[in-house]
Amino acid sequence: MTVVTKYLEIRDEYQKIYGEKYTVVLMQVGSFYELYAHTSDYDWLHNLAKILNMRITKKDKSKSFSPYLVGFPCYTLQKQLRLLIEHGNTVVVVDQHDSKDKRKSTMDREVACVYSKGTIIPDTPLGNNIVSIHINRRTYLGRSRIIAVGVSSCDISTGEVHMMENTSHDNGDIIRFLTCYSPSELIISSEVSKPDDEIEEFLSQIGVEYSFCTFIDRTTKLSSISYQKEIIEKAYTGESSSIILEYIDTGTTPLAKRSLLILLDFVLCHDDIIAGSFQYPQIFLKTKYAHLGNNASYQLNILPEHFNKYTCARVKYSSLLDVVDKTATPMGKRFIRYALSNPLTDASELKHRYQAINNLIEVDAMKKISKYLSEIGDIERVHLKFKKQISLKSIHHQQKYTINPSVLYLHLSSYSAISKILKFIDKHDKIGQVTTPTDFQQSDIIDALTALPNLDGSLRDAFEKYKKECYNTFIVDKLHLYSLDDISENIFHVGLFPEIDKKSDEIKFVQDDLLPRIISTLNTCLPEKDRKLKIQYHEELGHFIPMTKRRGEIISAKIGDVSDILAFDSIQKDSKGSSPKWFLKKSHPSLNDYHKNIQELRHSLVEQYAKKLHQLYIAYSDMFQVLHRCIAVFDFLMSGAISAIELNYCRPTIKKTKDSESYIKTKELRHPIVEQIQKSTKNKYVPVDVSIGKNSILLFGLNSCGKSTLMKATGLSVILAQAGLYVPATTFRFFPFKSIFTRITGSDNMFKGLSTFSLEMLELGSIINDQGPSTLVLCDELASGTEHESAKIITLSMLQMMTDTKTRFINATHLHEILPIPRFKTFSGVKCKHLYIECDDKSNKLIYHREIRDGPGKSVYGYKVAKFIINIKSFSSLIDDIASEISDKTSIIDKKTSRYNSSVVMSECKICHTTEHLEAHHILPQKDADIHGYIKTEKTKIHKDSADNLVVLCTKCHDLVDKTIRIRGYRETSSGQELIVEDIKDKEFLLIQKYSKSKLSFKQISKDIQKKFNIKISQTKVKEQLS
Repeated sequence: MTVVTKYLEIRDEYQKIYGEKYTVVLMQVGSFYELYAHTSDYDWLHNLAKILNMRITKKDKSKSFSPYLVGFPCYTLQKQLRLLIEHGNTVVVVDQHDSKDKRKSTMDREVACVYSKGTIIPDTPLGNNIVSIHINRRTYLGRSRIIAVGVSSCDISTGEVHMMENTSHDNGDIIRFLTCYSPSELIISSEVSKPDDEIEEFLSQIGVEYSFCTFIDRTTKLSSISYQKEIIEKAYTGESSSIILEYIDTGTTPLAKRSLLILLDFVLCHDDIIAGSFQYPQIFLKTKYAHLGNNASYQLNILPEHFNKYTCARVKYSSLLDVVDKTATPMGKRFIRYALSNPLTDASELKHRYQAINNLIEVDAMKKISKYLSEIGDIERVHLKFKKQISLKSIHHQQKYTINPSVLYLHLSSYSAISKILKFIDKHDKIGQVTTPTDFQQSDIIDALTALPNLDGSLRDAFEKYKKECYNTFIVDKLHLYSLDDISENIFHVGLFPEIDKKSDEIKFVQDDLLPRIISTLNTCLPEKDRKLKIQYHEELGHFIPMTKRRGEIISAKIGDVSDILAFDSIQKDSKGSSPKWFLKKSHPSLNDYHKNIQELRHSLVEQYAKKLHQLYIAYSDMFQVLHRCIAVFDFLMSGAISAIELNYCRPTIKKTKDSESYIKTKELRHPIVEQIQKSTKNKYVPVDVSIGKNSILLFGLNSCGKSTLMKATGLSVILAQAGLYVPATTFRFFPFKSIFTRITGSDNMFKGLSTFSLEMLELGSIINDQGPSTLVLCDELASGTEHESAKIITLSMLQMMTDTKTRFINATHLHEILPIPRFKTFSGVKCKHLYIECDDKSNKLIYHREIRDGPGKSVYGYKVAKFIINIKSFSSLIDDIASEISDKTSIIDKKTSRYNSSVVMSECKICHTTEHLEAHHILPQKDADIHGYIKTEKTKIHKDSADNLVVLCTKCHDLVDKTIRIRGYRETSSGQELIVEDIKDKEFLLIQKYSKSKLSFKQISKDIQKKFNIKISQTKVKEQLS
């Protein structure tokens, strides 16, 4: 079979699996990888040639029917792979090797590896995750179909595996999982043979574009226990499949397990050399982490991927991670990303993190330790490659997994930096007092860096032993000089490998003794001014000396006189090229064996080097696993300390309530992202005080006044606090939430196929299913996608459900009309607030104060704002005319509610009916209330802030109270409730006149009137009447 026929056969086979358009086969032919196509496939090959920036040629230019060809050297494989994969291709690599049939001189060619986006090791520190989503439909009560989902992920660069299952209507945990692990490749599987509309709609709802996924339909065989064991045994080489399957079955459910098996099968089919590199699956526990519902992570912009790449291409801070990520190591960057995506709910774990950051701040070690951390590379990935060194037989595997000596040098430099950190910690006991909970897999950070029970001795001992073994094995100062392709001297200490020492000595003799002696002797044959000869080496032709024709002739004439010194008999001229080369012939045995020694030395060095790295992995793999985690955690905590200082964040305080209910009470809260963006402008960020607990917030305000910013500031601060980090506030007291839901306007863009209203109702349904005192809901404009009356009904219904279940919320709304509704007045635990905006008619401007104030603010302001923004006189006049036609006076006044009782609407003075300068007056004085706020009357007790004890008055009428008028309270009449107001002006005059002949002083008269008639009259007024 010809090479081309074999190529086309393999290409057809794999195009049936991965699709015609995006399947590429690279076949090794000698020292090149080649792609072939006949005329019918020319366009396909032409597109690939454009991607690779290469020319198309013919396999055999002498034959017209010869196939078209694109090729490149083998050593550039990784570069070309990345280009092909970036354009969405799956690449099948076919390697050549000697035929197993010794009688044949031809090469055998077989598929060595299949590459796709998820199976190529990236250059970035974030890893390269493949995510598997297995979908199952279930019938619920014979009617409703619920999609249940198993999800798993694998990072092939670190071997980390995660898995979870979701069976609820809310897809928040799935979206959070996808967000956290940011897959470069998604594989979808189901019980059906191909995806249908329901599956595509579901994928759309979780933000997945089906056209970018790989659909796997070969899942039926996974039901077989024997096949499951086969996959596990292959993935976890040397481990018991039964133990691992039992571990998975104990911690998760069948769908998650099937998703994981499909994922492992997919990865191993692509690259079987990764077998044995997988870590035990980490099972996502919903009880451990706060649930981020309704795609809260996206709506709050927690990670950079959540911001539009076009609108924010030049924005430095587009996400929470951008602001608070001060980590210096790749492991730390992966950890902080995970921490922000998975907020903790355990108060004790969070307290440990706060204390750890506090101790680092007090030690004031940020600059020094940050410098050491920045010197640490991705040791986690390097350790994983250690294990693979002895099985790298094919070219593509060598390029993918090889650890060159220069990389090992940097790796050992990382260990030196870790040593510096350990020594620094030894000098500062305060850092050693940092304790960490089970989430860090150790009970103490410093113990994590200094002790490992399952090795002989401590982690510190294992760490030092590993480092010592490396330095005792390798000549470290030489490592940075070489890759395995060009190594030419011994990198091992003398005595470890005698054969290598012997070859190295022979090569060294030639390089350091023989060759310098030859060149020195030849230079003596030339005039002193021409003594500049140098010996060079060519692997095929041997040693040579470039020289001019004249110098060559001089040396040729004199060579016989010095042949005994030179160790060679003659030199032979090669006149090709512009500068003739003179090759040494019949030379010294060491010179003749030089090339062979170099090749044998290189082969021995590579072989022993690979074995040694593999041995190190076997001996120290347990230490490696803990060390990765320690450095990640330590870097995360250091980042937290740096952020706290640089960004002026405060330490959260966790205080448990009697009923363990969640709450927030914070002073001068700031939005972490907006604050950083505003630093580059002249706008000063205005912090706000937020308190959500027994009372939640119904927030009013104009669009663009900052309602969304306030809600996001609250949500992001809770995320930071429950990640164990400091928050942007002056004080922040809280108890952790178990669920966080968002419904912020504009988030519907990512959900295709759903109207705004339909999406709102789905999200409200998710909130209803997870209400309670440990749930935080941040909602902007409930039911904004429907007409006004329905919006009021839905809003009131949701408010009642949330208040009845003690759900904590900030709900932004424009619906002032719900305030007078009797049902709303019965809601307990709702405080009306508004963000204050001033309309300055003189300057024709809107002034955004960004202050949160009590009450709902103005009920109608949209048309006024429109006048300011459009600022066209004729339009403004028209707006005023139409407003007066369709609105009565009370519809455009300031419908502020009383700060004493939100059910008392400050609409007009109850005496003179003016609408300006209104105040709330207590009918029974506040001073008469007890410590609980109650005032005792003849018949009962009444709360001082009860609506029955409050009356709305203008400042003018308020000043007349107890002077010319007295308010007795309310009475019920056939016309409704009526205020009882007495005119006391004439009554006071008559009372005072009774004392006109009295000998009592004015002061005594005032006291006597109050005592006898219970009427307060000042002595000044008595004097005025009687004088």
